[in-house]
Amino acid sequence: MPFVRPSRKEILVKTDYDFSPPDEARVFWEKDEEALRTGRENINQEKATDADGLTRIILTKGTLHRNSSLEDSILGVIIPSILAILKVTARISSAGKMV
Repeated sequence: MPFVRPSRKEILVKTDYDFSPPDEARVFWEKDEEALRTGRENINQEKATDADGLTRIILTKGTLHRNSSLEDSILGVIIPSILAILKVTARISSAGKMV
């Protein structure tokens, strides 16, 4: 199931605020601005509401990209579900405390 359903053309002319609740979009923008300002890759665990209205835990990665004209932009990647990883990590942690 796609995280965002609009076409590529529609996405290119919109912002996170067009697809996400304001508090989620604000976090996306803050993390992108941080990557632009520092030039460092930014990896962040976030809550995000998908196209069906379900809130998921996602992992985002933003990397500074400079084109041949020396214009900066952010190359962003969304890993849509890390819930399984978090559950396993929690189980491992709990098991370690029992020993």
